[in-house]
Amino acid sequence: MHHTHPSRVHRVLALAVTLLIMFSGAAQAQGDRPARPSAAPSISPEALKEAVSALRAQKAAAVGPEGKLDTALRRAHAASLSGATPGPSWTPLATAEGAVQVEIVTEPAWAERAQEAVHHVGGRVTGVGYEGARVQAWVPVAALGALAKDPAVQRVRRPATLETGMVSASALAAGAWSSEGLAAMNAAAWHAANYRGDGVRVGIIDGGFQGYASLLGSDLPAQVTARNFVDLETDADVNGQGSNHGTACAEVIHDVAPGAALYLAKITTSVDLEEAVNWLKAQQVDVISMSGGWSGTTPGDGTGHQASVVQAAHDAGILWVNAAGNERLTHWGGPYRDADGDGFHEFDAAGIEFNHLTWTDGSPLLLESGQLIRAALRWDDWHAPTQDYDLYLARDDGYTL
Repeated sequence: MHHTHPSRVHRVLALAVTLLIMFSGAAQAQGDRPARPSAAPSISPEALKEAVSALRAQKAAAVGPEGKLDTALRRAHAASLSGATPGPSWTPLATAEGAVQVEIVTEPAWAERAQEAVHHVGGRVTGVGYEGARVQAWVPVAALGALAKDPAVQRVRRPATLETGMVSASALAAGAWSSEGLAAMNAAAWHAANYRGDGVRVGIIDGGFQGYASLLGSDLPAQVTARNFVDLETDADVNGQGSNHGTACAEVIHDVAPGAALYLAKITTSVDLEEAVNWLKAQQVDVISMSGGWSGTTPGDGTGHQASVVQAAHDAGILWVNAAGNERLTHWGGPYRDADGDGFHEFDAAGIEFNHLTWTDGSPLLLESGQLIRAALRWDDWHAPTQDYDLYLARDDGYTL
């Protein structure tokens, strides 16, 4: 979510979303899914709006340097100063030895000053992107407030992380599967005609290539080149840490082009992405494949940082192939509507102001305690914003928020 400049006059419009998170010690798993309640619990609109009012008050109170920190960082910083145990907002933070990974928003002309500010508070810069406008760093939690005081620092937030997925272990067993698209594209005929990708270099960018080493010489080439751009990890961790999603993608590419050389690049943040693409350009790859993305970090109209990185690869003569459409049936989109004038968006003509998250059959979505939830809100007022929307997630067990 982006924020308007404080000197710009804008309306504050609230978009309320109810997230059904039900916890029950007696719930039994059904396959890969938790047990489902038979009916959706009800929520009081008045109770949700009361909670929203309290959250708005907290947001308004976060002025000055503290207002530059995102909510989770602000709460973690406050907890570190008071000695209190961090609440649930601590969970999504990437932490190591009392430091937290952050992305600092600045201006290109202030990039060096922002990096100096990180060093001054005892932090460590691990990457710079966006032509200097984004500084990736690890900063002691207790020093976040001091960092935010520097005039070169416009905002300090958690880096947005790449969204991919996980593949079952059986699906990655050597020789267990053949890519189902091969027959549809008549790959056997192309291979028989010696169109096998010989001499072609393919870069694969993903959030994890767990287990790829066990497939070398079978479902993958006998040799691949792998690099890790994730903070605090080594190249050896490409094989052993994180998701195996990239491994599955590499298998598909090897099935289609068994003669191609593969270059694996593991990333997490958009700064990592920029570093990975620069490396792949230096390796003179012909194609880059990436089956992942970020939610709500760009306008969605083909502009923004990730689009600029892709354009740079294209300008270097690289064909970029990206997955698209995975969320086509799992999001809501449409014009803002507030017929009753209460400041809450209405999702349909009936005036429903809550978007309950459910399974496709309409039964409530049951999430286990500690499970990470991603939510993003984006609207078409990006480059010269005059409106500011708020997205609220509410836990609803039918009785309390």
